[in-house]
Amino acid sequence: MAGMMESNLNYSRLKKVRILVCLLILYSGSSIGQDFAEVRTISTELPHLVSTDKKGNIYVSHANGAINQYNTDGDLLNHYSPVKPSEATLVEAWNPLKIFVFYRDFQEYVFLDRFLTTASRFSFAEISSYVGLATISADNNLWLIDYSEFSLKKYDVNLQQVTIERPLDLVLDPDEYDLTFMREYQNLLFLADRNRGVLMFDNLGNYLRLLSTDQLDYFSFNKNELYFANHQSLGFIDIYTGKKRNVDLPKSTSFGIITDQGVALISKEGISIFLKNE
Repeated sequence: MAGMMESNLNYSRLKKVRILVCLLILYSGSSIGQDFAEVRTISTELPHLVSTDKKGNIYVSHANGAINQYNTDGDLLNHYSPVKPSEATLVEAWNPLKIFVFYRDFQEYVFLDRFLTTASRFSFAEISSYVGLATISADNNLWLIDYSEFSLKKYDVNLQQVTIERPLDLVLDPDEYDLTFMREYQNLLFLADRNRGVLMFDNLGNYLRLLSTDQLDYFSFNKNELYFANHQSLGFIDIYTGKKRNVDLPKSTSFGIITDQGVALISKEGISIFLKNE
């Protein structure tokens, strides 16, 4: 009987989380502070980077390069301590079986398995004299920004060769840029530059348009929208229509994560998980 009651409670909680996500997507005037209650806050070191996988797990990277993996309830699942401690430049965990971590200081990238153990570590030395930013593509190859040639490149991991190369000096000022984040989504590539905004490219690396002029360090996606934390709100931009909307937050947030299971707001105070009010 106790097991059945616990199962019913878990189902009820999951149902409320799903309602939360649906409301966030459907109503542009939503306010988490008014409509949703904070149910748990997990204390953690000051987050440096975050990512989420398709299962809804949350990955928080710290200044020393360590990465913690949490489930949607905020429980710590796994911990990764790098062999060579260093601040990670980018973490992409969408594929939980092949988590990508880029270390600009070392000019290396690491693939981690679902338990956050090192599966493989590689150097960019054979690809470029200096890679400023890199991420994994949907076909498990790499997109990278070659600072030495100021170009966008796609690198085939198996063939060990560059298959796409596009100059960036036509869309970015080569003397004034600050690239912070890059991610492939729905066969498109998105690149954040603090001095210009979020640029969108097609799957061949051709520049399409400027999606946003916001100065972003991180963004993620939910359905057809790119979203990002902006002080006390989550900003949403439809990647096809450009339509924008905002959802108010109860406090200033460095990172906001929306998954099919819930919403997590990540700040210096830790990870706050929200559910729909009764």
